[in-house]
Amino acid sequence: MSRTRKSVWNLVSGLGFTLATMALGIVATPLLLRWLGAERFGLARVLADWIAYLPLLDFGLNGALMARLAVASGQEDKLQVERLLAAGARYGLGVAAVMLAVSAFFGYTLPHLLVTVTVAARELRWAWFILVLAVFYYPLSCLGSLLEAQQKRYIVNFLYTLQSLLTTGFMLLLASWGWGLYGQSAALVAGQLPVWGYLVWHAKKRYQINWRAAPEAETSSSLWGLNRPVFLYNLGARLGMLSDNIVISLILGPVAVAPFFLTQRLANLAQNQFLSIGNSTWAGLVDLQAKGETGKFYERLRELTGLVSSVSVAALIPIAVYNRHFVALWVGLENYAGTWVTLLVCLNVWLWGVLYLWGW
Repeated sequence: MSRTRKSVWNLVSGLGFTLATMALGIVATPLLLRWLGAERFGLARVLADWIAYLPLLDFGLNGALMARLAVASGQEDKLQVERLLAAGARYGLGVAAVMLAVSAFFGYTLPHLLVTVTVAARELRWAWFILVLAVFYYPLSCLGSLLEAQQKRYIVNFLYTLQSLLTTGFMLLLASWGWGLYGQSAALVAGQLPVWGYLVWHAKKRYQINWRAAPEAETSSSLWGLNRPVFLYNLGARLGMLSDNIVISLILGPVAVAPFFLTQRLANLAQNQFLSIGNSTWAGLVDLQAKGETGKFYERLRELTGLVSSVSVAALIPIAVYNRHFVALWVGLENYAGTWVTLLVCLNVWLWGVLYLWGW
């Protein structure tokens, strides 16, 4: 399949993933808000944002691996791909061990950071420890990077859609049973299992990987030589995209997270589509650069920048105007955080769409 056709498939599948996520969110959110209550709903979001910071402990290794895999795949160097995957899995085990140690310490201090009203410290702590079980998936993250590097984002989008369906279904079921935060954490972990199972099957079918082999010096140096800029970029991205709910919960309490999150939801769903342009095309851009087609690389980058910016503005202006009415119809006006929150999130989404493309 050509680069152009892959990019088109990636974009179309990204749109499908966004629409599926939007539909699920519109249906599921009011039910979760009713069954969990505002405090537990907010805490579930905060815990999910906290857990998203753990991958920073790889210090940019996975991003560096993805970039190296893109070059090796573009050059059809199967041996180098196998070496990179083996190195990624081996380093991933060490990173997972560090994540577990940090998570254990954080879990015991968590009730002192988040002042809750109706949620016991025991429930909060054990919900975190259940969520941390997802760390055991981390050594397999190199397999997801492989699909990205091979410009097969359409497969990744299908897997993410499946994961969203399963996770949302589990969340609704367990919330209706009264499992509270325990159920929300368990749903996030269980929903990922089929995705990782497919990734393992896909890699074993196509590559002969010696998972026990120590990484070669050349492979290690190629990864660690790129990890620092990737880490700095990932750190900035996490702070920019995943700090809002955490800061609100620490200052105003978990109950305030619900209206803040729900007011941003429509713009954030649109943002997922804008980001999918970068997700769908970055591997093709790397392929152009790796093959020395520099002029075409810059031409495509300029075109994509204009596309992301114009599509973002066209979508965000109606959201800025009608978001208040949407939230009022969806979950009630009491869950609307205000016009300034809407305007600021729309501005942030527009800027982030362009910066995310450049970040690749």
